[in-house]
Amino acid sequence: MHQNRAAWIVAVKAKPFRVDTAPMYKPGRGEVLIPNHAVAVNPVDWKIQESGRYLNSYPFILGRDAAGIIEDVGEGVVRLHKGQRVIAHLHSPNSGNYAHAAYQFYSLAIEGLTASIPADISFEQAVVLPLAISTATAGLYLPEYLGLPLPSLNPGSSGKTLLIWGGASSVGATAIQLAIASGLQVIDTASSSNSGFVTSLGAEVFDRQSILPHSIA
Repeated sequence: MHQNRAAWIVAVKAKPFRVDTAPMYKPGRGEVLIPNHAVAVNPVDWKIQESGRYLNSYPFILGRDAAGIIEDVGEGVVRLHKGQRVIAHLHSPNSGNYAHAAYQFYSLAIEGLTASIPADISFEQAVVLPLAISTATAGLYLPEYLGLPLPSLNPGSSGKTLLIWGGASSVGATAIQLAIASGLQVIDTASSSNSGFVTSLGAEVFDRQSILPHSIA
């Protein structure tokens, strides 16, 4: 029988996490159970731990990004299946349910925030994407923000240009690729050491320490 273990935050601002047993979960409607092969640490995770904000009960489990192989699916799941390699954006502070957290052996994820990953991408490579994708898509596509047209494989030019500040970050790199897939020209800031990477994503790059080129005006 499988046993779950987790890194618990046991009280407000408690350090370090306490590694201990955790419940085994059964996926509910619209959920999948993922044994985690890789997890990522985001600034929001340690900021919640340091600030004592957003959590209403303790002990609790944090962690937003997970990657693994689906072991079980709940009712109503139609896009995902057992044995599928996936990434998931987990949201335990939002749901109030520590089953929706990454810092444990097994996590529950909702179908809408879970996506398959290709066989040629490792779990360690893929796990940096979920929160970055969610953050970038919220800023680009929600009507109350930029409200861009959704991305496509063969986008037509919108005639618009988007400036992204810091395209070498996980969120910035994701935003560049999504914006280009939505038909925008993208201009980005980056350090000289990261300019090659950002250029490879399709953006026009200028050194963040330099004077803005005429293309920004």
